[in-house]
Parts: sequence; structure tokens; C-alpha cells
Amino acid sequence: MIESLGVLVNSLILLVLFFQLRSLSKQTKLLGNNIRFESYLRQVDQLNAVNKALLQPASLEKCFKKLDGFDPITRDYDMTEIAFAWLVINRYESAFVGKKLGVIPDDEWEIWENRIRKDFEHEVVLAVWKRDLDGFDYSRGFKDLVNDILARS
Repeated sequence: MIESLGVLVNSLILLVLFFQLRSLSKQTKLLGNNIRFESYLRQVDQLNAVNKALLQPASLEKCFKKLDGFDPITRDYDMTEIAFAWLVINRYESAFVGKKLGVIPDDEWEIWENRIRKDFEHEVVLAVWKRDLDGFDYSRGFKDLVNDILARS
């Protein structure tokens, strides 16, 4: 009888430890994803620093226009509009990476998709997207996501 009680207590302790380890494993994975996402966001901030400079008076516009491939789009839009579009697109790619890493919960993602759909209705955002399509797929999958959203609109 005492042995049975001891086995039962030990089994319960092992069961509790098992669930605690599972929970700890999930927390560790989420923490790792959060750290990776923070690192990714720092990289995006560095990209956006240039975009923000282009939005300022006496910006880097002349330097940027000399880069290969910018002539066609700068005939239709000024660099302030283009920089703004890059900021919008970078915002959503960052959110996409957050979703992939589990930082943005699946039940919130529909809101992000609705925002993507609405913001891509702006002519300049869509034009920059089409021109720089391959430049916004660092995380692989973002390009397909946006094109799918646009196709459903």
C-alpha cells in the first residue's frame, strides 16, 4: 500500500515536471524568436534610416537618383513619395517576419492583411512595389503574400 502510494506520488511529480519542461521549452522558443525578431527589426531600422533621410529637406535625393534603375520611377514620383512607399512596405515585411517567428499571433494577422490591402491601394505604394518587387523579399514569402492579397482585392 505504501509502495503504491509512493509510486503514485512519484508519477504525479514526474507528470508535473513533464508539463513544466514543455512549458519552459515553449517559453524558450518564443524568447529565441523574440530575440531574432528584434535583431531583424534593427536591420529594418537601418534601412529605414535612409528612407527617413529622403523625407527630409535637402535629402539624399540626388545621390539616390544616380543609383542604377531609379530613373523610370523617379520620372513619375519624387523621392519623398518613393521613400514613404518604402517605409510602408518595410513595415509590412517586418510584420510578416514577426508572424513567421510567432511574435504576431495568427488571430491578429487578418488585421495586418487588411492594412496591407488598403495601403497598397495608394498609387505610389503599388508602383514602388511593382518596380522593387524582388527588393522586398528578404524573408522569402513576403512577395508571394502581398501578390496573393493584391490578387484577391
